[in-house]
Amino acid sequence: MTTTRHSRKSPPEESAMDIYRYALQKSESDVVLDKRDACEKGWLAVVEAIDNFLASKGRILKKGDPLSHRKRFEILSEFAQRDTWWQSLLDKYLQVQGALHGNCFYAGAQYSPILDKYLKTTVREILEMTQQYDDQARE
Repeated sequence: MTTTRHSRKSPPEESAMDIYRYALQKSESDVVLDKRDACEKGWLAVVEAIDNFLASKGRILKKGDPLSHRKRFEILSEFAQRDTWWQSLLDKYLQVQGALHGNCFYAGAQYSPILDKYLKTTVREILEMTQQYDDQARE
């Protein structure tokens, strides 16, 4: 993956896992802007994974819609009221949104072990959760 943009408009061949791998690669750099890019790509991987997951459940979010973050939150919140699995997914989504997207990317917080934890652990957990849920539904 050679992309360095911060846009949500990824080529179709860039899956959430591809974006995540790129984020991990960037997180290993000593360059501050690469670490910032890693945070945003971690967030993008979560957005892609959750949007694809919600689409598989019939809840389509229009790419590029400025209200998509609010709609994604509303859909996840709706499901979270009924099930602890969805509540866990929502909690992790909000953690990544605040830490990586908000604090690291927008607020410019210094990349730290805490942000590293969200990128290397929480983002991976979200990707695994959405994949495992789909795998179980198909069985």
